[in-house]
Amino acid sequence: ATYFEVHYRNTASSTQEFYLSWDAPDIRLVYDMTECKALKSLFNMTTPLDADVFTSSSQPAKLTLRANEDIYIPFVYSSNATKEEFTYTMKIMNQQNSPVQLIKLHFKQQRQIIHERYMFYEPENTFAKHTLPVSQTAGKPGKLRVRCSEESVLCGVDSNNQVFFKAPVPGSTDKITFLLLLYVDELCYRPYQIWEVELYSLKRVDMSAVVGSRSRFPVILRGTDTTRCVTCYSSTPNKLQVEPDREFMLLPSTIQEVKLLFEPNETGVANYMVNVVDTKNKVIVEQWMIHTSASLPVVSKTYDIPISSTLVAVNKNISFTNPYTTTKTFRLKTNKPELVQFKEEELSVPSKESVNIGLVLTPISLAQSNYILVFVNDVDHKCEECFALRIG
Repeated sequence: ATYFEVHYRNTASSTQEFYLSWDAPDIRLVYDMTECKALKSLFNMTTPLDADVFTSSSQPAKLTLRANEDIYIPFVYSSNATKEEFTYTMKIMNQQNSPVQLIKLHFKQQRQIIHERYMFYEPENTFAKHTLPVSQTAGKPGKLRVRCSEESVLCGVDSNNQVFFKAPVPGSTDKITFLLLLYVDELCYRPYQIWEVELYSLKRVDMSAVVGSRSRFPVILRGTDTTRCVTCYSSTPNKLQVEPDREFMLLPSTIQEVKLLFEPNETGVANYMVNVVDTKNKVIVEQWMIHTSASLPVVSKTYDIPISSTLVAVNKNISFTNPYTTTKTFRLKTNKPELVQFKEEELSVPSKESVNIGLVLTPISLAQSNYILVFVNDVDHKCEECFALRIG
């Protein structure tokens, strides 16, 4: 917002009434004296303050001046338009509805200084929710205020004096850009900082899995108008893998199946990004936002282990029976490999026979309360049985 004043003098020898009008919806007459005083201080204006001259900001604004009296009429200009220059006309009319003064107002937008830039990738047709930290110099706690350039974006300041926003995400391959304006003045006229936020919308793929098991999901990659050598990359390869994991050829107007492998170690929801990159031209051919959810498996048996202050590892055996009519190979896994080690990570168990799963509990795992899951998986990483170790 910009504060400005229009100076006018009644040159008549008697008291006269005048009427003000203007053709700009972005210009507002400041009639509240408390606001006017604060604006003069904020914009370093030292002109006289005329109290109770106007009763409202509506047009035409009525003005009564004594003979040879002058006045500084306060206005505020505020606009979110992207146009760089504007020209408006303001009229001061007498009681006979004749213009006594015409004023041309020319506004030129200054290039805004962006203090911070944020870029987020979000699943299509969802809501993006983020909390952004504020530097200690951006205002005292409780005094910071935030406004957004987009009406569809909800924003504010939380109890920790951090800026949060909730914005609608458009359809895939689109983006939305908006400004977050941070203020430390009560009237929110002069931004202390300006942040630019860009939200990129990506195609959404939903995946679900059980903790300890591997879930596979195919996605379709369509060829472009030329032959490309491409490689798939996961934003978090230790949690979401992509096959093929090496360079391959994508032919024009063909369909290539890409497999996503999700093997969670903990419950909850998360988003991971997969990029398909032309390795020669270094351009992105396709992008997906993988929205994952992970749930706990059914625990067949829980073993209680007391907390110990011992400085040596402890051995523990768990009995497991092969329920199948043929010999099967099973692979062992845990959600906390830093706390539990297996004496053998792969077991070949004859039909209907039982074996002991040998575990080694590290001293760290025994020093405090822990809830550890042990998974018995088949060769395709599907959970056959789950045991729990409850320490403490």
